[in-house]
Parts: sequence; C-alpha cells; structure tokens
Amino acid sequence: MSSPGGAHSKSGLPSLSDLDIRSLKALYDPRSPQAAVGGPFSLEAFVARVQALVIDDRSLIERLIRSAQAHDLLKKNAERAQKLAEDSGAALETYQKHVATLDDQNFTLQKKQAALCVVSPLVHFSQKNKIVKELLRFYFIFLLCR
Repeated sequence: MSSPGGAHSKSGLPSLSDLDIRSLKALYDPRSPQAAVGGPFSLEAFVARVQALVIDDRSLIERLIRSAQAHDLLKKNAERAQKLAEDSGAALETYQKHVATLDDQNFTLQKKQAALCVVSPLVHFSQKNKIVKELLRFYFIFLLCR
C-alpha cells in the first residue's frame, strides 16, 4: 500500500524508513515545530540518543571486525587446503612411480624365478646322475672286491 505521505506496512502504520524520512524533514524544516519529532528538545534525550548510536556503531564495528577475522581465517584455511592438495598430489605421483618401479622389479624377478625353475630340474637331474654313477661305481667295486 502506498499513500501520498509515503509507504505504509501491511498493518497500515508507516514504515520505519518513512518515519525516519519524515523525522529528518521535520528536523530540518524551519517551519516545523519541534513537537513533530517527538516532543520538546531535551539535552538528556539527545545524549541518550547519541550514546545509543555510539553503542550501535561500536557493535557494528565489532561485527565487521569478527567478519574480517573470519574471512582471514577462511582464506588461510583455503590456502592450507590448496597446499595440502598440491603436496598430496606430488606424494601420490611419487607413490605411483615407486609402485611402477616395484612392479617392474617384481616382473623381472618372476622371469628370473621361472628361468631358475626350468634350469633347476636339469641341475637336480645331473646331480642325481652323478650320485647314481658314484653308487654304481662303488657297487661294482664292492662286487669286485668280494
């Protein structure tokens, strides 16, 4: 709703901004009586209003400082997280290189082991042949000596 005097809230009463504007107009209008801004001027009321404004300003400044500190903290945390992500990426890359190297070494060792398994029975067979030959020789010597 709006009226020639300014904006009104849903309850039909003037809004705060409308009251502030009218109060300012009445304060600076030389033809307006002081009663339009809330009654006769008193020094105590003026001091109380100034103190209230100072308290409001102080609390606003404290909120702004807390907000700035929180922003700085978030910024530092973001920088730390970025550095941690970069370090983790580098560590992962190093780990992957180590894994690749170990895989290569494992493959090489498996090939060597497979080669030894092929050669190993041959070695055993030749050793068995030597043992059998020696046993046969001793047996013939034994038979001859009898």
